[in-house]
Amino acid sequence: MDARPRPLPSRRPGRQPQAAVRTGELAYWVTPLVYLAQVELIHQRERRASARASREANGKTWGRPRGIDRAAVLADLEEMGVMKVAAKHGIGRATVFRIKAEAKES
Repeated sequence: MDARPRPLPSRRPGRQPQAAVRTGELAYWVTPLVYLAQVELIHQRERRASARASREANGKTWGRPRGIDRAAVLADLEEMGVMKVAAKHGIGRATVFRIKAEAKES
């Protein structure tokens, strides 16, 4: 079998473009990228574990809230703005808007 790369078909006369990079040359360029991706993944995992440990040390929970008292959110919306209600209940602004929209539909 011929070890030289095969030329690609071309409509232009003269020097033909070479076929795809040989496997060895491709591995030469891809291997460092794979290594960097693995290092980045390790750093992301460490950062998340550190943030989780920090929140637990301060007595806070991490992750999504287990349940939301929708009636309390709707009652607070009559007295306060969306941002204050979200801060009070520890939920996102979009969640408050979603609860408000669901209450209007039903």
